[in-house]
Amino acid sequence: VYIQPFLERRIGLHDTCGVNNLHGMPALLGSFGAVIAASYADWADYGPQLTTSYPARNDPIRGRDSEKQALMQLAYIGITIAIAGFGGIFTGLVIRNPFFEPVPEKSLFEDEAYWHVPEVEIPYFFDNRGEIQRDERGYPVVYQPVSTEAVFPPSPRLPPT
Repeated sequence: VYIQPFLERRIGLHDTCGVNNLHGMPALLGSFGAVIAASYADWADYGPQLTTSYPARNDPIRGRDSEKQALMQLAYIGITIAIAGFGGIFTGLVIRNPFFEPVPEKSLFEDEAYWHVPEVEIPYFFDNRGEIQRDERGYPVVYQPVSTEAVFPPSPRLPPT
């Protein structure tokens, strides 16, 4: 509601498939949760599992306390975002190459040139405008419901005991 319009306005990012919402935001939420978890991790809560979850906590050379571990987790978030950003920018620059036959601006977000698109793309249960013709039971005309009795015959009734 807030992030996607901001990204479209600021940097022209059109996330038509919702990749940012599906992968990006949960990853950030989870990684910041990991920072918080690492900052509160101590021997009393984790026991011997502490050094399994955070091996550097037991390392005599890199020995980290919970604060250093949380800062390392935070640094790794920054590194990951930097690598992802660089990868996205590099990919965008490569795709802008005329070799890839860029789509004319008037054809952006139009799938008809590359895919078979049905006449009505709205599923019948979201059809609030009456675009889909229905029969008397409310089913779309192109849809013929299958009798469940042909697949699942009625079970015989057992006599009362």
